[in-house]
Amino acid sequence: MAARVDAHCKILRLERELAQRNRQLELVRDRILNSMVEGVVGLDAEGRVSFVNPAAERILGLDAQRILTRELGDWEPARLRETAARVLVEQREASMDELELPRGDGSSIPVELRAAPVSDPAYPAGVVLVLRDLSERRRVEATLNRTNDELTRSHRELRVAQMQLVQAAKLESVGRLAAGVAHEVKNPLAIVQLGLDYLEQVTAFDEISREVLQDMQHALSRADTVVRGLLDFSRERGLDLKPCAINDAIAQSLQLVRHELTQRNIDVLTNLAGDIPERPFDTDKLQQVFLNLFMNAMHAMERDGTLVIRSDCASVAADQIGPHAADAGFLPGDRLIRIAIEDTGPGIEPKDLGRLFDPYFTTKRQGEGTGLGLSVTRNIVTLHAGSIDLANLPQGGARALLLFQPQAASADNPAGAASPLFRNTARRQA
Repeated sequence: MAARVDAHCKILRLERELAQRNRQLELVRDRILNSMVEGVVGLDAEGRVSFVNPAAERILGLDAQRILTRELGDWEPARLRETAARVLVEQREASMDELELPRGDGSSIPVELRAAPVSDPAYPAGVVLVLRDLSERRRVEATLNRTNDELTRSHRELRVAQMQLVQAAKLESVGRLAAGVAHEVKNPLAIVQLGLDYLEQVTAFDEISREVLQDMQHALSRADTVVRGLLDFSRERGLDLKPCAINDAIAQSLQLVRHELTQRNIDVLTNLAGDIPERPFDTDKLQQVFLNLFMNAMHAMERDGTLVIRSDCASVAADQIGPHAADAGFLPGDRLIRIAIEDTGPGIEPKDLGRLFDPYFTTKRQGEGTGLGLSVTRNIVTLHAGSIDLANLPQGGARALLLFQPQAASADNPAGAASPLFRNTARRQA
């Protein structure tokens, strides 16, 4: 009897120790679950929630009481229900790398799902769902993507800056050579010009000889234009500003190219408003601008085209404010002098639109252009506090739109001094 009582006492003591050990293990388990950053949700064999940790409350946006009242059929999205049900049936782990899980406040959260069956015989059958919040990973990935984009952009800007430095070195060399070119080339050209003028006065020519002489005059004029363009681009020269009617400058420039227009069978349509106020211009430079634009339009059309020239003084629309006009400070609704020069040529290649005013860039065949005409033209226009933008026309062809303030330049920017805008533009091109 004493032995039996002693055995039962030992059994009772061991059971109490086992219960105490189990309570300690449960406390450890609860501490582990409560300290986990992953959300843990336990489901029984019927799909009802049996336990939940604080991380799961945070991820789901619900308190534990509301989560514990849920059944498997209440869970969203359907992929989560299907995964948990499959684990219950197959008693095999399953996982999903990324899942958008609805939260209690109506938002959603990206999670990584791991589902495992309960394999401990001491516990009833069920499923444990482990939810890992991927929001921080997404934020880090977004930050990395932004950083990568910024690095790519910085690398691209660095390459552009390197090319600009190369271009600046080239322009510096051109500037040093310009004075020599002026004396070494212009003086012989002037002597040839005097000789041709003399021959025209003292010699009677037949029709063929006269055409040869005209071709020589034309070639000589082109060579002089190239040299003057190189000089104008290479150094900053003062403006000789005098009151000028812009329509007169257009008419005089047209007269200079009338012969070539006739040879190419190009019609000229003009619509020049008579109410444009006079304002100070450097007439010679302004005519150089119009000549460059007329010549470019003729070369684009080659033959049998139409050159349209319009001028007025009116409020400009938003679609007439191009990049250069915006840089000049012009705004939609400003009352400005407008000169539009349009042609019926093939238009400008979209890939070339952003490079037309770059020094030495030309769309002409090799040997037919220096790539300085439009660059010089924009510099001259900017010196007059104006803007020039090129664009294609919907019906075909291209248009050059020049904008100028109708008033004279302010006293703070006297004639001959480059405006701050010009210096900024020149710095960007360099």
